[in-house]
Amino acid sequence: MGYIQILKEKLGAAMSRDRSHLVKKVIVNKRGHRQTVLVNPNKGEKKQGPRPAPESEATANPSPTEAPAQALHFVPISQIRELEQYTAKENYDQKTVDGIKASIVANGYNPAFPLQVDSDNGHHFNIVSGHHRYTAVRELIKEGKLPEDFKIPVVVKKYGSEADRLMAQIAENVRRNV
Repeated sequence: MGYIQILKEKLGAAMSRDRSHLVKKVIVNKRGHRQTVLVNPNKGEKKQGPRPAPESEATANPSPTEAPAQALHFVPISQIRELEQYTAKENYDQKTVDGIKASIVANGYNPAFPLQVDSDNGHHFNIVSGHHRYTAVRELIKEGKLPEDFKIPVVVKKYGSEADRLMAQIAENVRRNV
């Protein structure tokens, strides 16, 4: 019997194992994507990395700025603002904004694409990246397609200075345009 045939038999045996004792479970992976996995209910759950907080937990947290970076929060759109000195509206691609709007109307806002923000006082959040998404949501609110108190997913990051924040915005623009 050749090596390939032995390998095929072993793989076949592994693939044909009875999995009726396993249960399907939906998890949220490290990147915030929902994923269906098979788990053994008789074993303890695997330790997972940090998961995005469900909306109920995120809204219960009064100060997302105290949370570690990369934690997902849902913040009312009224608490988010653009810093005009860093945001040139003439550079916005309206086709991109319209595409995002169509996607949000058809599928809802995908929390896998949060805005990156920083906070100056804990009550307002300044957009670092995600200006097109923010603009799309604002336009949908004006059109009456989203509620006035829409909560948008954000990741709060801390920057050492305004120069660091500006460098992060420039890096995002370069990444998007490449």
